[in-house]
Amino acid sequence: MFKLTQTILPDHGEILVSGASGGVGSLAVSLLVQMGYEVVGISGKVEEREFLTGLGVKGILSISDATGD
Repeated sequence: MFKLTQTILPDHGEILVSGASGGVGSLAVSLLVQMGYEVVGISGKVEEREFLTGLGVKGILSISDATGD
């Protein structure tokens, strides 16, 4: 996280987190949101939309939206 905060500031734009509804991804989302970053999550689990919104994501992309498939 230290290198991230030295190179990408919260006002530089959104951060995209892959696997946002999983254990590591949701932890990353939580930490980034608490640090003031705008986070967009990628998740293949449509049913986790409310969970991700509760964590503070600005937006949610499906896997197909993120990959263009």
